[in-house]
Amino acid sequence: MKTQSYITILLFILGFQLAIKAQSDNCDTRLYDFNPDIQEREISLPPTAPPAPPLGPNGEEKRKIYWLHGLGGDEGSWASGNAYTINGWSNSVQTDLMDYSKQQSSDFNVAAAAVFSKMDTGLKNDPEAQEKMRQNYIIAHSMGGLVGRKLDQLFDQDGETVKPYGGLVTFGSPHLGAKLADLKANHPEVIKQFINQTCDGLLSGPTEEFIKNKGVTRWIDRFAFWTELGDWIVDLACDKATGLIFNLASEQFTMPIESGLAPGSADLQSISDWPPPSSELHTIAFYGEEFDQDDDMAIRFLFSAIHPATEYPLMQADEMDADAIEDANKIRDEYVGKEKYWRKRAKDKPLGDWFSKKYYSQADMYDLANAFKKGVDWFDNLNNRWKLMIGALEMIPNGNTLCYCSCSEYNPGGPAFEFINPISCSEDCSIYEDFYINCTGFEEQEMVGFSTTSDGLVLKESAVGFPNAKYPPLRMLGSGHMQMRNDSQLKFALNSLYNGDVNTYFKLDK
Repeated sequence: MKTQSYITILLFILGFQLAIKAQSDNCDTRLYDFNPDIQEREISLPPTAPPAPPLGPNGEEKRKIYWLHGLGGDEGSWASGNAYTINGWSNSVQTDLMDYSKQQSSDFNVAAAAVFSKMDTGLKNDPEAQEKMRQNYIIAHSMGGLVGRKLDQLFDQDGETVKPYGGLVTFGSPHLGAKLADLKANHPEVIKQFINQTCDGLLSGPTEEFIKNKGVTRWIDRFAFWTELGDWIVDLACDKATGLIFNLASEQFTMPIESGLAPGSADLQSISDWPPPSSELHTIAFYGEEFDQDDDMAIRFLFSAIHPATEYPLMQADEMDADAIEDANKIRDEYVGKEKYWRKRAKDKPLGDWFSKKYYSQADMYDLANAFKKGVDWFDNLNNRWKLMIGALEMIPNGNTLCYCSCSEYNPGGPAFEFINPISCSEDCSIYEDFYINCTGFEEQEMVGFSTTSDGLVLKESAVGFPNAKYPPLRMLGSGHMQMRNDSQLKFALNSLYNGDVNTYFKLDK
């Protein structure tokens, strides 16, 4: 199945600046670096609407489940959920994997109209057909939930046909919108900054090492170097980052978060109270609640955006968490090892290294250490940066002042190694200084972070914000936004539906 994703941080352009400079270390950047106090913000669950009427008899006919995929998906997105359903309840249910992948745009109304045209409908003057249609229901993921709500509105407005379903179940749907969509539409500079930081962090070390490996001859054959740079960038990027974030070699990645999903957009406003409280539709929202104790939520989400949940055995996509962390740790460890190696080598050889195959001055070796440290810092700061982008973290000044020392370590013949250390406001930065290190003090407002539960992309507040839902939202603990289409939590969720635990309306016979 064609890989799709919900992230808008990709792709950096091939050949885009050899050594892109990250954004300057302003106050916002330092917020990530110094691990501020972060408090969990509680999100209350919305009230439920009056109950929907129970089902009437259905005779011998099978009920139908319509599966709606999310933005960037297709009929294969729900393959695992569909297979699990057919395997266990084939005697009482038939399924329809709806595909509106060719009608996706920033306006999910277009997608809803496409689904509307593909559904088997009945006439409003046929009560028996209407009752049979009510036996069917929709299960939708992500934007599919918004498509389902708009679809219901279209059926209500249509004077000829009756909706061919009586229930709507959503998984990880951004009912109140997604902040990442707002950034793409209204604050693209934030995404551009993230891309610059990613490029600079992951490419600076390997790029510097490649250049320095030219040694004393690098100025002689500099023209040859530039002619081969393009191909080298591609090879290097794929080697270092494919399987974690980037997939430069293919066109499978898209950037599908669109302005129509931004909180407060006209598209969302058009269904802000739909279905209405008087609706007879049986509705419930499931939401993912990602673990984040180890600050690895962003890594796990980005990994799941590259590796489809359907690549894993049926209902076992939980395994992708360990795969993501293993991949990330391997790459980070490589940057850590390279930084330590070049910094130690620089300190051990102040006059340069004359005995290796290529001559390295001390400045060369410090340059390499500093470049690889950017990669280490990128991994260490990624989680909070990502959470800020999706709205899962908000930073607020608490009125206190923090003091820091900005220091430069002398690097003969090259850029100084710069670092920042916290300090008591009653102390002087001279405690960090020596013959090679000079420091300057500065102050900043202390920030407090407020963290909100999410599935790695959609906030809990948005996923549970299904207007006038008939039943309370249910949590999928540890389930990520892309992962929830084929993990153990989906298995539990479908069992709770099909066994009638949510409500007898959803119950299927074995």
